[in-house]
Amino acid sequence: FSAITNPLPSAVAFQSASTRECIMSASFSLLDQQVEVNESSQVKEQQALDIVVNGVISNEDVVELNVGGEVMTTKRGTLLAAPEGSLLNSMFSGRWDSSIPIDSSGRVVLDVTPMLFSIILSQLRAERLPASGPRSRSFEVPKHYAREFYALVSYFGLDELFCEPGPSLNMRPHPRLRIVDSPAAAGSMPSVAIIATGQGNSVSVGTEALPQSECVWKFTLEQLPADNWVGLGIIAEEDPADSSFSRKTCFVWGRSNQVWIKGQPDQYYGGWGDWQTGDVAVMKLHAGLGVLKMYHKRLGRVFEITDIPTDQAYRVHVILQNHDKVLLEHATLEDVALYHEWCPAFNLVVKQRKKQNTIDDANYVAATAAATAAGAASGNLRATTGKPVAAEAP
Repeated sequence: FSAITNPLPSAVAFQSASTRECIMSASFSLLDQQVEVNESSQVKEQQALDIVVNGVISNEDVVELNVGGEVMTTKRGTLLAAPEGSLLNSMFSGRWDSSIPIDSSGRVVLDVTPMLFSIILSQLRAERLPASGPRSRSFEVPKHYAREFYALVSYFGLDELFCEPGPSLNMRPHPRLRIVDSPAAAGSMPSVAIIATGQGNSVSVGTEALPQSECVWKFTLEQLPADNWVGLGIIAEEDPADSSFSRKTCFVWGRSNQVWIKGQPDQYYGGWGDWQTGDVAVMKLHAGLGVLKMYHKRLGRVFEITDIPTDQAYRVHVILQNHDKVLLEHATLEDVALYHEWCPAFNLVVKQRKKQNTIDDANYVAATAAATAAGAASGNLRATTGKPVAAEAP
């Protein structure tokens, strides 16, 4: 009777049983989902392993790219020619195909300037071709795109493909020079400081010859007293005397508007101005073509020496006097970007005028001198009295 008149305990029991069943059902459901997730994860890991081990992907796979709205087609192997471990190589290794953004047509989307990526693609294609010698890094980037291009190269991890090799930083000792090596630190390049500690000219050259292909390095003049002389460039001698500026294989930019070419000074050659403390210069030699170029940061110009004999083994060449200090280091991608960005506009105009026969060779020096004088008047150049110490050429 009590059970009929007071059914609450049975109802509670029924609800408790029902709740337990719901909880158990939910638990099994969650367990099943976890098993599915684990199985899915294992499948993906196995697929990635298959790609790496069993070669599921192929270098011959055709890949369509949507590069800044422009369609480009290439092979996976071309993209994998990017250095191993680089972002570009990883993107197309097959491990991340499912996470790379694609457009409505299934093309991989790269939100970059098409012209710049086409330069990268061209270089990657060249990397896949058999080469009998050192690979050329010859490519042209419009000067207004230089910084963007090298930022893109750095982003994709392609520095070694686009930054020309630098020289050995081992410099020949001299009794009046102190040479201090600095290994690369985070965010910097390895460098060597060369400091003059005595009177007169003190000369140092690289212990190794520069390659016949393109080679780039950077000078920073950290200290240059007002009346001192300095010469920076190249020479084809292993152990030159202190009068190295007078040697036939010497090519340096010096003070007092002098450019020493084949042992002879050429005043204002190519519109050259002068050195001063704090100057930064990026030099680029293509020994095989006989051309030495220098981008001078303060002057914002590219200077060049041409017709350099190509049958010589050139070395980095530094001439200092007492208390002069110069830093030699490998050029960074940013340095190379600046080098390509600045167009030698004055040289271009003069060459065009010469080509049109509106200016002759005799007036060329006068024209460049006038340009340099204008630079001095604007404060970009500074007159100096420094000169190389006279010495009998050996």
